[in-house]
Amino acid sequence: MSAFARSLAALHADQNMGVAAQFRRPPYTWQACRVILSQPTEVFGTARAGTLEAEILAGAILDTPQRGDELMIAGTTYTIDAAERDVLALSWRLTLADRN
Repeated sequence: MSAFARSLAALHADQNMGVAAQFRRPPYTWQACRVILSQPTEVFGTARAGTLEAEILAGAILDTPQRGDELMIAGTTYTIDAAERDVLALSWRLTLADRN
């Protein structure tokens, strides 16, 4: 495991940064994981202001995330609108839409 991978894993495990979540590709079962949430306040790249995003470790889930998959955080289920892998292939940035 590289120094970057160890650092990223430590951030996700930190109770002040990461939150418990569950990922699934419907209709399959939920997979427990941890995510770091962010909400861009400006438009940059492909992100839109006010969009909720979650970063998930690539090794934390079995499937490659894609549009239509679901992420449940604190009882709220979100649909994944987009998934982008980081340049080191350590994590995925998921753009979320409230399903409810």
